[in-house]
Amino acid sequence: MNEVFFAKFQKILKQRIEILEKHIYTATHSIAELSSQPTSDHIDVINNNTQGMLNNSLLHQYETELKDTLYALSKIEEKSFGICEMCGDDIGEERLEIKPHARYCIICREIYEKSQN
Repeated sequence: MNEVFFAKFQKILKQRIEILEKHIYTATHSIAELSSQPTSDHIDVINNNTQGMLNNSLLHQYETELKDTLYALSKIEEKSFGICEMCGDDIGEERLEIKPHARYCIICREIYEKSQN
């Protein structure tokens, strides 16, 4: 891994952080709006609850990805970015381009996912 590699992914990660922060802001305000809307019947209540659950789910996903992205950014500063946390091998650049906050190579990710079930 060289400085060009780190600079490339630092830029990608910072751009993703900006996007995620905007999504978090939007989802948070949408949840607040839903809770303050008056409901006139059961259908409104059901619609608001359904939309609220969807927004909460999205918010959780955005917050998790933001945390992982900030962690990946810190790994760039430590020069340990792009190294699998399980086996220590390099994570393929193609994988990092798709998921720049990846912690594991493809093989170790499959092992990790199987261990979670």
